[in-house]
Amino acid sequence: MTPHLISREIRNSVPFGTIRVLILLLGILALLGIIYLVQSTQATVAGQHAQELRDRLDRLDREIDQLEYDIAVLKTPSRIAERARARGLHPPTLAQTVYLPVNNYPAAPPTIPATLYNSTIASNGDSFFGALWNGFLALLGIVPSSRTAEASP
Repeated sequence: MTPHLISREIRNSVPFGTIRVLILLLGILALLGIIYLVQSTQATVAGQHAQELRDRLDRLDREIDQLEYDIAVLKTPSRIAERARARGLHPPTLAQTVYLPVNNYPAAPPTIPATLYNSTIASNGDSFFGALWNGFLALLGIVPSSRTAEASP
């Protein structure tokens, strides 16, 4: 057999439909490979972008922490006094100090009129804890009214 006849037999032995299916399968495989590469590239780019954002967030957090520290240092009493002296301020002298009298200081605790105290005890059913509570409220200056709702056991 001559080589020319062998090649003709090989060409004729594989039908064209089979070759077309093989080419189509290779094309589909190539397309799937390209789609996979595009998706993996996009995922990598998105991951890098997310990492850049995390790095930026960390940088901003460190900057915020540094600014909070700087504010705390500037708020210390020694720093405030130093800055006040730099602006020409100083503690007052005794001649500059003025004392103001305040009448009725410290104020006397409010007294409970006996009639009010007795009426609140009677309204609570003569309970010891009710009288104690109303006495406490009276010391605070809060007078129980008839509109006050109370819970009973």
